Amino acid sequence: MVKAAVTEIFASIQGEGPWVGQRQIFVRFRGCDIACRYCDTPSSAYGASEPEKLLCRAQRDAATSQFEEVQGSFSPPSLSHLCARLRIPGPARPTLSLTGGEPLLHHSFLTEWLPSMRKEYRIYLETNGIGYSAMEKLRQKVDVVSMDLKLPSATGLQAFWSEHGKFLAAARGTLLFAKAVVTADTTDDGLRQVCSCS
Repeated sequence: MVKAAVTEIFASIQGEGPWVGQRQIFVRFRGCDIACRYCDTPSSAYGASEPEKLLCRAQRDAATSQFEEVQGSFSPPSLSHLCARLRIPGPARPTLSLTGGEPLLHHSFLTEWLPSMRKEYRIYLETNGIGYSAMEKLRQKVDVVSMDLKLPSATGLQAFWSEHGKFLAAARGTLLFAKAVVTADTTDDGLRQVCSCS
């Protein structure tokens, strides 16, 4: 059975995008294929090659803010169980926010896991907007895509304009919004490049 490395599972309020202000269950996947200098979770980039040795910080239930450490390599049923603990009663359909790291690195796991989860949850995918092949496979399995446009002036990395263009094409048909980190080093040319990315 396919497994995925997850570093954190918790409930919180979405801070951006079309569902800003809504309560969501966040699943933070471990591992990233780039290393932006402004990354707020750099620990998620490491250790994905040995998930059986990793731990995951998991919120115990929806009524408390207490956490426990659990083994960090999950099968679809085991991850579904921990997410279900954080659901709250009521008519609203809960939302899963898939974040990281980079969730699309776990596309084989997501391909297997998301069809059953989407029956009960809305799916919100946060991604660096580079994994266009994975996005193409998962397009029909998510409800919202939050895509980062990576400005080299902010990331300290090479440009990913070609990858971003292919990603946008692969995500066509989903509700998608894009965002970019802008720094004091960002130029007008860089902003024009973001605006013309398609």
